[in-house]
Amino acid sequence: YLTHSWLFSFEYIIFAAVFVTSIWLLYGRKGLKILAVSSFFLSGVGIFYMIDTFFPYGTFTVLQGFVPITVNTAAFMLNLLGYGTRIFPGGADGLGLTVTGASRSYSAIVSWSCAGSHSLFLYSFMIMLFLRGTSITRTRKIIYVVTGAVGTFFVNILRIIAILLAGVNSGASLA
Repeated sequence: YLTHSWLFSFEYIIFAAVFVTSIWLLYGRKGLKILAVSSFFLSGVGIFYMIDTFFPYGTFTVLQGFVPITVNTAAFMLNLLGYGTRIFPGGADGLGLTVTGASRSYSAIVSWSCAGSHSLFLYSFMIMLFLRGTSITRTRKIIYVVTGAVGTFFVNILRIIAILLAGVNSGASLA
């Protein structure tokens, strides 16, 4: 299991530790407070890579829950664009989606890391850290967090659609 993405997780964890230690040594607690968002982002990316290292191929089922929503929404939007779609089980990796165009078809498997669950969590927590010291009302903060989370989710769906369209229209090498 440790062969999946251990290099990235190790690299990010070490980088985050060195970054936080450097900030603490140079600027003390005030520096850590000022750079909390950056420290959280680096640590969060390392943690999500670590999750993928120790729980590969969808075995961390909490994050795998976003995959059906993402794949079904992408399939719905591709159907609206006139492409044929077929969802199939991708085994432990996630769900597969086959897109059929005029001259060829392209299939891809969407796992939790591709479904955008980590970017959704990272965005939500980072924006909450960012907004914590502002004088914006609580209602507006909630609106900002929810609107941004929904936007992040749909941008990720558009990314998956773009990859699938590149595959069906130009081949697997471009996708």
